[in-house]
Order: sequence, then structure tokens, then C-alpha cells
Amino acid sequence: MNNDTVSTLSQYIQDNPLAVLSTIDSDGNPHGTTLYVGSDANLNVYFLTKSQTPKYEFMRNHPTIALTFSAEDHQTTLQLTGTVSEVTAPDQGAQAFQVISTIRHKTQDFRLPISRFEAGPYVILKVTVERAALTEYESTNRIDGTSKIEYTA
Repeated sequence: MNNDTVSTLSQYIQDNPLAVLSTIDSDGNPHGTTLYVGSDANLNVYFLTKSQTPKYEFMRNHPTIALTFSAEDHQTTLQLTGTVSEVTAPDQGAQAFQVISTIRHKTQDFRLPISRFEAGPYVILKVTVERAALTEYESTNRIDGTSKIEYTA
């Protein structure tokens, strides 16, 4: 795949790290939750959760997930799908932690939402991106006002 496409998508995640994670429970019902996500230059996507959360259990049973990012000031969205896996190798964990530690936010008193409640130990998760689409909505042309960058692994 085009390195410019991967770079553009990775940068979008770095600039807009708040996403909606969509998962499926054991009955096939969809669930969404917001979380902060990081990406490296190769479109390796990482986030933290805790091992006793419903979303973690949902992902263990159904590892195919979707992430949706948006930037209100530019009217853009990035939608990606992929497979999530737990990061257990020390070298991957160090890489993931480095990516997660660069997440930028817009509040002064920032703590990851997951840090605010007890739900077991932290788990680092990696999303292997299978498809992504970055759409920009132009306000100047209401008939055909979108441009799209698409990625398929």
C-alpha cells in the first residue's frame, strides 16, 4: 500500500486520538465506548484498557472491531476495521507504550478515562488494521462534497 496513505492515516490518528470503539457482545449486540488511541508511522494502532471491563471481554470473544475518529474543526472522519490482539511481547509492549505516551489531548487535567475506575490490571491492545477510510466533508459543495482516502491491508 502507498506509504503516503499509511502516513496520512497514522497522522490523522495522532492528531485526533479520541475514538469510538465498536465491539460485539456474546449475543451479537453492538457496543460502543470512547477511548484514546495512538498510532505509529506504520499504522500500528494501540490503546489501553483494563482486563475486567466488558469491552475487553467482548474483544476476547469477538476480536474484529471498528474504530471511528472525527475532527469537528475539519469535518472529517476516519473509520477503520481490524483485528485486536493483546500485546504480550516485551519489545512490542515497549513500542506500544511509546506510542500511547505520545497521545495528545485538549484538557488541562487529563487522565485516561479507564484510569478512573477499578477493573483489573491494564492491558495493551493492538489493532491490526484491515481497512480504513478517511473522509473529508467539504462545505462548499453540498452535492459531491467529499474526498476519501482508502486503505486495505
